[in-house]
Amino acid sequence: MVDDEPDVHTVTKLALSRFKLDGRALTFINAYSAEQAKELLNQERDIAIAFIDVVMESDHAGLELVKWIREELQNKTTRLISARANLVKHLKKTLSSITILMITKPKLNSIPVNS
Repeated sequence: MVDDEPDVHTVTKLALSRFKLDGRALTFINAYSAEQAKELLNQERDIAIAFIDVVMESDHAGLELVKWIREELQNKTTRLISARANLVKHLKKTLSSITILMITKPKLNSIPVNS
């Protein structure tokens, strides 16, 4: 999970806490910037899925990270899912950067949280 908003990490973990892939629970590795994600991806090569926010330290940090993963790291196996609050603005660039799936992130203040 690559997102500069800690709440997104928390909500995603909650949403996927019961999900199992091939009978195994998910393990989350968290990065809060594209640069931190590069460090983690250089260390850990066995990552099935990466959720990547588009806008972090710059308007295109996530898209640049996707390009780096595919071209520089030459990782063609990790499934990349880009998330952006304003989907339309970044759709064209994302589609051209070999992202598998692009989703719209919900606004966190619109999600009811039961304490």
